[in-house]
Amino acid sequence: MRWTKIFVAGILCMLAITSQKLMAQAGCEAKDAAIKYQSSMNPGQKLLEKEKMVSANGRYQLRATTDGNFVIEEVVNAGDCSYKEVYRFPLQNGGSKPSVGFFSFNPDGNLCMDSKNGKGYCATTGRDAAAALILGKGVKLEMSNDGRLRLLDKQGKEIWTTPIPTTTTTPTPTTPTAAKAGCEAKDAIIKYQSSMTPGQKLLEKEKLVSANGRYQLRATTDGNFVIEEVVNAGNCSYNEIFRFPLQNGGSKPTIGFFSFNPDGNLCMDSKNGKGYCVTTGRDAAAALILGKAVKLEITNDGRLILLDKKGQEIWATRFPETTSVKPTTQPVPVESKATNEVFTKGKPVLSFGEDFGIGKTLTSDNNQYQARIVIQKIDVGSGQILEQNRFVIEKITVRTVNGQPIITEKTEIWNKQCAEAKILTNDKPNFQSRRLQDCFYEAKLPHNAVEVRMPYEMHFGQIKLENDGSDELNLQWPL
Repeated sequence: MRWTKIFVAGILCMLAITSQKLMAQAGCEAKDAAIKYQSSMNPGQKLLEKEKMVSANGRYQLRATTDGNFVIEEVVNAGDCSYKEVYRFPLQNGGSKPSVGFFSFNPDGNLCMDSKNGKGYCATTGRDAAAALILGKGVKLEMSNDGRLRLLDKQGKEIWTTPIPTTTTTPTPTTPTAAKAGCEAKDAIIKYQSSMTPGQKLLEKEKLVSANGRYQLRATTDGNFVIEEVVNAGNCSYNEIFRFPLQNGGSKPTIGFFSFNPDGNLCMDSKNGKGYCVTTGRDAAAALILGKAVKLEITNDGRLILLDKKGQEIWATRFPETTSVKPTTQPVPVESKATNEVFTKGKPVLSFGEDFGIGKTLTSDNNQYQARIVIQKIDVGSGQILEQNRFVIEKITVRTVNGQPIITEKTEIWNKQCAEAKILTNDKPNFQSRRLQDCFYEAKLPHNAVEVRMPYEMHFGQIKLENDGSDELNLQWPL
């Protein structure tokens, strides 16, 4: 028998780190705006507030700001939030005043902006000299490497452009290729933002970047496939946190590639003749992944995860063992909610052979904590709201009212997806370790537990909700 505890202090510590991180992000809107388009847009596409289009070299960006403007900025040093505005579109009164401002590359080729401040602007009014050049002819909008926004026609000819920035923070380099080669992790092209879909690929010098911009999956020029933490892009400071375990026997293509296959599998082929797939098609992972994975996402906590049609996580790389974020010992306050629920005491221990699912409750011996699995609606991004099974631990205050025990206050201290909606203390083999990771862990698993989503066995012997709100797991490992 081996024991491990998840303490509330640790949970609150992680919440504090998250809170600090969000505060830091809020202070740098130019950096934290989501990269919606890399270098170009097509007719019919839009940029909303907190979104941006970035030039291929990463030096310039077009952004819709939260104060209702549309600007082109030079990225001086993203690490310390140093951005220089080089162009601002001349908005005029008379816009439609939408609730969220937007920049639109219209189907007719025109560029139009509508601000929430009731101001707007279009590249052509439809009655000016520019109309004949733009309408029906603009097929590509490009954020150029010299800081201009320009419209191109079908022949690739420039038909409209913003002015060239008059001053920049750095002189034009005489050897740009050599400068780029010095920071491959930074200069790899952002091909996908946060997720990929079946059939898509990453080639060498391309990357998939998390929504918060802190992590990236990259196909390197030396034939590897890695996940990196962006410590400070300005000085080329990146921390490799995961490298896929390539093995001999790959197809040895001229250019290595990372593929999210149409069948849901993830496969890598290196130019060094090595390869790797998440499932061989004959292992335990095959039944979970093949024909079921519909989305590959790099998360804001540094993991690469596969999701099914319901948005449930079915595979993931392990959590980063170390990051550049320094932990804090100061817990973050959690908002309490007043309630008037009748207190029903559950037992504190889930014994071997028992199941714990929706409708059941664990209660600590001191009646100060309760744990349960509930169904909640969760925003999973891209406007999708999905119902998920969540494992929740709450600190409760119980008082006697008119002779009846009542829960008068609740403070949620743990809330995590529990995909199966059930915890089995006598889990069978065949990939069941996912329940342990899903419900209980937010950080690296302890040394006596399996890595995330790997096809090994993990059996629970007993689960107890302690008087400090932690869960003590009695793990039988290995069998």
